Amino acid sequence: MARNTASKGSKLKTILLNSLIAIVVTIILIIALILGLRHYTEHGQEVVVPRVANLYLEEAKIIAASEGLHIEVIDSPYSTKTPLGTIVEQTPIAGSKVKRGRTVYVIQNAQMRRPVLLPELRDLSLRQAQATLSSLGLQIDSIIYEPSAYRAIILDIRMGDSILNAGNRLEEGSKVLLIA
Repeated sequence: MARNTASKGSKLKTILLNSLIAIVVTIILIIALILGLRHYTEHGQEVVVPRVANLYLEEAKIIAASEGLHIEVIDSPYSTKTPLGTIVEQTPIAGSKVKRGRTVYVIQNAQMRRPVLLPELRDLSLRQAQATLSSLGLQIDSIIYEPSAYRAIILDIRMGDSILNAGNRLEEGSKVLLIA
């Protein structure tokens, strides 16, 4: 019986020792994991996102690179409200804190004006021609009235000295001269 009691005590000590070793190893692994993740994720090492809106893309790339960030254009719609080729919007917004190496996504105004096909305007009323041109993003430079059998009917469309016809490609925002 004495041998049985000693054997039980020995087994208990072995189980306790193994459990203690397992607990210590687990604690060491958890601490190593936490420290490793802090280093891997660069915890607490952030940079402030610079404001790149209203800048040209090349300027924005230089500024972003100085902070360790990248610029990527995700869209380039055309707008007459901002200069061609400038950045209109950015994500994340200026002043945000992010990690180095992060990409700043930007929307850039188109680098060139979109082309517009001139529709047939001859024989339309002046009012209808004005509405059509406005809807296409074209502007009326001036209107010249010439004697005609009909009042305020478009007789001709010009740009400078050139006579324009339906199907001509113009840049959005171009100014045309109407002869009515």
